[in-house]
Amino acid sequence: MIQGANALPTNFQSGAELVLIFAKTLLIVLGTIGGLYGLVCWILWRWQERLTFLPSRRIVHTPEEYGLDYEELWLPVPQSQGDRLHSWWLSATNTTPAVLLLHGNGFNIGANLPQAKVFHDLGYPVLLVDYRGYGRSEGPFANEPQVYTDAQVALNYLQQGRGLQHQDIIVFGHSMGGAIAIELAQRNPNLGALIIQGSFTSLRQMVDHDGIYGWLPIDRIMRQSFDSIAKVPHLKMPLFFVHGDGDRRVPSWMSEQLYAAATAAIKELYILPGVDHNHVPEMGSAAYVQRVRDFLNRIVPEHLSNLT
Repeated sequence: MIQGANALPTNFQSGAELVLIFAKTLLIVLGTIGGLYGLVCWILWRWQERLTFLPSRRIVHTPEEYGLDYEELWLPVPQSQGDRLHSWWLSATNTTPAVLLLHGNGFNIGANLPQAKVFHDLGYPVLLVDYRGYGRSEGPFANEPQVYTDAQVALNYLQQGRGLQHQDIIVFGHSMGGAIAIELAQRNPNLGALIIQGSFTSLRQMVDHDGIYGWLPIDRIMRQSFDSIAKVPHLKMPLFFVHGDGDRRVPSWMSEQLYAAATAAIKELYILPGVDHNHVPEMGSAAYVQRVRDFLNRIVPEHLSNLT
């Protein structure tokens, strides 16, 4: 049988079919990749608190292990579903000033007793508080506005439950607790002093520092900021920034930047050589305790009693 004049050769038809199959396959692959990319973005947007906050419900260590007398407290959270914050009050020889200890994003108050003991041994009473979602505290999983509220609840307790004025309260914050402390100070400008240890400039800069999310539209995904570097210039109370230069989680240059941005009349920076992120009191030892003592001795007599 003779083929028509317009008929395409069989090998040409096969080649066209292969191109069409390849194009369809490529579209399917690209669509799948795009869908997966979008899914990853959505998961990070929706569940980013699970990457930011790493609480533990199990309290491993208690004040008894450190020879500390304490009172167990349950602080009600106003305008919640009956939530309460689990706290420890460590009384001391002095009644004022007191230290409000705000821990970082991991574990709970049980992991922060070595730090609390530093202040207690120096004669200062300490309030340790777990944010909602941490330790025995009741309530939903943590988020940025919620931890700010929880810190304010703890501060209000010191004022209303212990009769302390804001100028009689020193707020200590470690890591993310430092960012929470800075926000608390911005809302309560008459606080006695801040000690910010191993903290960061902002969550956005931490993301850049980690370097694993550069392939994502991170500015559109992030719903949390913890933007300490923007808040520090507005704080006027004494500020003490502490950081170990062996910190592999939060680089010490971030504390240096916070210190440089601060405009408070009294500010200090202490970089501990070779010290890591979570063991500053233990690794810093006597030299660290002495620097904390020196800072507190500098501000307590000449500043706290006259702050208005």
